Amino acid sequence: MRQANKIQEGVLKPVGLGFLRFEFFSDGGLTDNDEKRTDFNAFRPHIEAVGKQVIKNLRYNKEPVTCLKNNAYVPWVCDVAEELQIPSAVLWVQSCACLSPYYYYHRGLVKFPTKTEPDIDVEIPCLPLLKHDEIPSFLHTSSPYTPYGEVILDQFKRLKNEKPFYLFIDTFRELEKDIIDHMSHLCPQAIISHVGPLFKMAETISSDVKGDISEPATNVKQEQMEEIAHGVLSSGLSFLWVVRPPME
Repeated sequence: MRQANKIQEGVLKPVGLGFLRFEFFSDGGLTDNDEKRTDFNAFRPHIEAVGKQVIKNLRYNKEPVTCLKNNAYVPWVCDVAEELQIPSAVLWVQSCACLSPYYYYHRGLVKFPTKTEPDIDVEIPCLPLLKHDEIPSFLHTSSPYTPYGEVILDQFKRLKNEKPFYLFIDTFRELEKDIIDHMSHLCPQAIISHVGPLFKMAETISSDVKGDISEPATNVKQEQMEEIAHGVLSSGLSFLWVVRPPME
């Protein structure tokens, strides 16, 4: 990302109506073939330790950190904010409807599929009945990516009920009024702000900073698209297919 956007250490980069200063940090000098890189459970505490130290070091700059915002994949940022006694907020980049199953799962408020009962349907207030294969995949017992679900649930462990916390959700009230009100009532300490849709906001921001680190390597031809479409149709599964216009 640094190379693709020509970002210089310590130099402000114009983004929208303001500026951002990017701080990059090493993962601690692991070699490319270190076993920790292929073991998420081993790599996770390692990167947390390094990341926490970077944030703490920034505290002593002439422009100290006064607020920390994180997403659900780096829940340890909340720990640093609490330790440094500065405000923090969580950005949930999915809908409120996607957030509620994680909360209910973490609190054990309703029954979810288990290894012995994998086909249980999930009933959450203000949502339609969720079939066993409609819950977030990270929460399903058959998911091969359960460590990622554990990371997200770690975030919910840090949203403690005894003190206020800030939660920014990529949604808008007219779309999810009932579930937003329900979650606000269920978690009175949560200061929930609906800040979406973020993809529309991104379109209005003038910036040459992109998150992509490489250009698409291939373009799918029309006949290949048709073969894919026939294959999905033949599977008999319901699906939503988003097709973007070709890149110029």
